[in-house]
Amino acid sequence: MKQFMLFFNTCMKVDILVNNAGRSQKAWLEKTSLEVDRALLDLNLVGSISLTKAVLPHMIEHHQGQIVVVSSILGKIGNIEW
Repeated sequence: MKQFMLFFNTCMKVDILVNNAGRSQKAWLEKTSLEVDRALLDLNLVGSISLTKAVLPHMIEHHQGQIVVVSSILGKIGNIEW
């Protein structure tokens, strides 16, 4: 986030934000630590929310800008390996 804010404060113009970060965890739920779950949520959810909140006031002020959120089909079908 620090690097993004440095970039944003330098150029002061964001026309489009593409939230495309994400990762998954290939492990059984009972074998995955809560720390790993929190790290996944922090990147996959909180990261997108944080960047959106950072640029949204600028977009509203200038009456322009678009936000795109990219997701994975694995969120719907899962990735089960037996």
